[in-house]
Amino acid sequence: MYCPECGKELYQGSWRCESCGSDLRRILREEYWSKQETAKGGESSGDRFRMPEGSVSDLGWRDIHKTHRPALIWASISVVGLFVLAGLIYVTFTKTSPTPEMAVSEPAATAQPAPDQPAPTVDPTPSPAEPSTPPSPPVEPVPPDTEPATTTPAVLPTSGTAPITREGVETFVKNWLAEWQKSVETTNIEALSAFYSQNFKANKKNKGSWMEARLRVAHNICYLKIDASDLKIKIEGNEANVRYMQDYLSDGFSDRGVKILKIVMEENGLKIIYEGFENRTPAARISNTMVKGTIMDWRRAWEDIAINRKLGDLSSFYHPDFRGPGNRNKHAWLDLKLQVAKKFSIIAVDIREIRSSVLADRAIASFQQIFKSDKYADEGRKVLIFKLKDKKPLIINELFVMERKLEPLKVDDFWGP
Repeated sequence: MYCPECGKELYQGSWRCESCGSDLRRILREEYWSKQETAKGGESSGDRFRMPEGSVSDLGWRDIHKTHRPALIWASISVVGLFVLAGLIYVTFTKTSPTPEMAVSEPAATAQPAPDQPAPTVDPTPSPAEPSTPPSPPVEPVPPDTEPATTTPAVLPTSGTAPITREGVETFVKNWLAEWQKSVETTNIEALSAFYSQNFKANKKNKGSWMEARLRVAHNICYLKIDASDLKIKIEGNEANVRYMQDYLSDGFSDRGVKILKIVMEENGLKIIYEGFENRTPAARISNTMVKGTIMDWRRAWEDIAINRKLGDLSSFYHPDFRGPGNRNKHAWLDLKLQVAKKFSIIAVDIREIRSSVLADRAIASFQQIFKSDKYADEGRKVLIFKLKDKKPLIINELFVMERKLEPLKVDDFWGP
């Protein structure tokens, strides 16, 4: 094998050219994900590491690909075995030839155990199998804890005869918002539906069609965060009019505006009878182009950890106020990333189907992530949440939901035939 940059001979398994210092894993990693395109007529990774035209080299044991060595070893063993077998046959037949009687009686004699040796015994009790400790899988980003879906809504006022109070309405709205966010995680709208009156009407939709629209939203987004502020409540008899500033942030759509609710007291508690929204979205300070560019740079920094055995530039992509799975801060999260990367010789990450949305100084993106290493591989949905700092979007939260495990990466594939 030869370096694609300077043409000098490489040792099998070397990750860096001793002559020019080229990082071979970086070259091979990029070629791995573009293998389908190069197979159509481009240069393959194997072509790049073959001997240059016109150069001559003696073929030695070190140059033979290790996948071919077992065949050579077994061929050598077979030849030696044939010589040994021929010698044994020659020695056997040079002795006195056995008579027909001996030939007949010999199998019977060999089938019986010697009289002076005790018959072998078998212990009927099987020996207990030694406990084996399965290897612990490499730590991967932990998906967010999600509570199981429930059809029972949060605590609602249950007395239809009790008067509406400000405290009761505030609790109702808080529980409704929490159930709204949970409906995205569980795609279960039944619990959210319990907050709406059967007489609900909004935008020419009744309760049934309104809930169907909510369900479609829940199916199409991976993450939802709703912040409510400046809550204003006006109570008139058996009805409460609620207005508050809402920040709606998801990987599919984000906006800010005034939410309007009309809540009435029914026999089974407070219910929403109308829901409206007055859009007052501020100008975005982060562009989707900035977000996607940051994601690709973050991917390369994450892959480089396995090569450099240190965090390198990865730390610069995270916000000082970062909080990740398990409520880990920035320092604890990056330390976990480094410990994971050190278990692998090479990491290759493929990112597909990026979706992003922006709300003022915040942004959120989700994408399909395929993570591969020489020991572990998986695929799932990654969510990155950004916050602007010094005119640069930095990751303030990171979530991952694994969908399936994959076959680990075969390092030999990087070297070609």
